[in-house]
Amino acid sequence: MDNAEIDFYELTFDDKNVYSINGKWNFYWDTLLTPQELKNSDIIPEKVRIPATWDNYTIKGEKIPQKGKATYQIKLIVPANKFYALKIRGIYLSHKLWINDSLAFETGVVSSTKKDFRPNNVGSEYIFFTDTNVVNITLQASNYISRKGGITQAIKLGSPEAIKKTTHTNLFYDVFILGSLSFLMLFYFCLLYTSDAADEEDSVDLGGR
Repeated sequence: MDNAEIDFYELTFDDKNVYSINGKWNFYWDTLLTPQELKNSDIIPEKVRIPATWDNYTIKGEKIPQKGKATYQIKLIVPANKFYALKIRGIYLSHKLWINDSLAFETGVVSSTKKDFRPNNVGSEYIFFTDTNVVNITLQASNYISRKGGITQAIKLGSPEAIKKTTHTNLFYDVFILGSLSFLMLFYFCLLYTSDAADEEDSVDLGGR
């Protein structure tokens, strides 16, 4: 297996720093492979950058479609004997993720066929411990109904505390945006009501004359 690799070894993993696992990943289009199958596979992977939708990738001179299935793989170099957390958002439209050889989580049902596929791109966080410097991430994704497929947002890596803080920050931001939009809508309707009331008053005045 030809490893794609990102080195985080010299970086600080405290309660503040969060890093994006961007860059070139191994990519196996139109096939779903487990970590064990990748170890025994002689398939030469493509190298693709994430985040990106599938139609940004060209294989054998042709753009691949947004619907289908694929396997991604990356090797991370990190300080050993630590807890880490991954934050995942925007994978269309179902996925399974392994940390080394252990299945970490699955959203929806990843499948080689549309018949067995079940969509669900809910975001997730996963905490894991590693006693070595090497962490292999394997991710399967499938999409048969959405207009976009693939890893469309950066996967985040940090300490559990740092990842938790980003989740709370994003929640606060979402609530703030929702509140602001609600206020603007209320302000707009108040202006509209005031304008309509003024028009009615002018009509009454004209009628009285």
